Amino acid sequence: MKSKYILGLAACVAAALAAPVYADNAPTEGVITAIMGDSSRIDLLPGQTIIFQPDNGKMTLIRFVEGPMEPEKGELKLAFTSLGGQTSLIATSKSDQAYNYQAEIVKELGAKKGKKTSVCTIIAGGGAFETWPYAIPVLRVMNFKPAADGEMGCR
Repeated sequence: MKSKYILGLAACVAAALAAPVYADNAPTEGVITAIMGDSSRIDLLPGQTIIFQPDNGKMTLIRFVEGPMEPEKGELKLAFTSLGGQTSLIATSKSDQAYNYQAEIVKELGAKKGKKTSVCTIIAGGGAFETWPYAIPVLRVMNFKPAADGEMGCR
């Protein structure tokens, strides 16, 4: 059973790294640069990837991207994927600062309330990997704030 779970995780990671991702109603080629301005929260659908700059709890210079784009210095990238009934969020950081954030599982886009789910600190210059053993229709991410040394961990 454990090896089946690990194979499932490996498949999610491979899909996140290899599969193209698209924002709603977006072209299917090139980089999607739908700059949305500032936002304190974003709802992600499986298959979507965003790159942004965290700033005092808000996300700035937000853009949905396609393919193997990497964040620039000071930016974070979140790739949300679903495969084989499992869901994952892969965070990549090009920031010198670690970040804590919050996430909620939401039943549909635009829903006002979601169910809080645990997430771990995004490590400075590294990242984080979250996984759930079930499909998630929408993942809401929000409140990206700098993590002090004593504030790092999963919550």
